[in-house]
Amino acid sequence: MSFRLYPVPESKISSVVPLIEQAHAEMDMPALATLEQAKRSLEAGYANKTLAAYVDNLQEPKHLLILSSFPGLLIEGLVVIIHLIYSAPEARGDVEVLKTLHSTIENFARFKGAGSIVGSSCVYGTSRPIDPMWKSQGYKQWETVYIKELI
Repeated sequence: MSFRLYPVPESKISSVVPLIEQAHAEMDMPALATLEQAKRSLEAGYANKTLAAYVDNLQEPKHLLILSSFPGLLIEGLVVIIHLIYSAPEARGDVEVLKTLHSTIENFARFKGAGSIVGSSCVYGTSRPIDPMWKSQGYKQWETVYIKELI
């Protein structure tokens, strides 16, 4: 049986909250990225049809993608942003899963008619950068982002 991801319907978005909580704790996110804010953003993104989530299992997900699309400002055409690509620690390391995560991202981008995809490699707190993963999938480093917390 091959691994695949399923789109999360709006009525089931609460099923992804445990993985968002896990990712948030693991990445030691700064104060400006609260769990409540993440939940509100997820709901708002679903309400305005700009955001989508994909999981391997709606009842007990171990893998999660949260993607959005919007018109580019400095990039021509539609752009897909990877807000979260996450696998629970006990479910990491499977090459087939990684391939499926990336093919799902690319399929979402093609379906939306996007010309580019933007991913990031957070360096908050104790999280470790995932630059090698992006580079292995053909992504090129384009910019470095700096955030100043005003809290």
